[in-house]
Amino acid sequence: MTEKSKMKVVSRLQLGHKEQIVILDVNGAQLLLGITTQQITFLKELDIPFNTGKAPPKTAGETGNSSSQLKQIFKQNDAS
Repeated sequence: MTEKSKMKVVSRLQLGHKEQIVILDVNGAQLLLGITTQQITFLKELDIPFNTGKAPPKTAGETGNSSSQLKQIFKQNDAS
């Protein structure tokens, strides 16, 4: 009997040839990770779940566009 995985990649953004940012869902918590060929870096836990485009945005200012959402996350991180 196998247990369904409680970890999944929600979104991935390629930044360079071998660099990317990944949003990983682990038991309902969404983690933003930076990944290179040398290391994986935890950047932050998302306060607001990342919208994968399957559901409509929650507020008028949000969009379903992945790059727009990542920019919003980084703006929130800079303000903290």
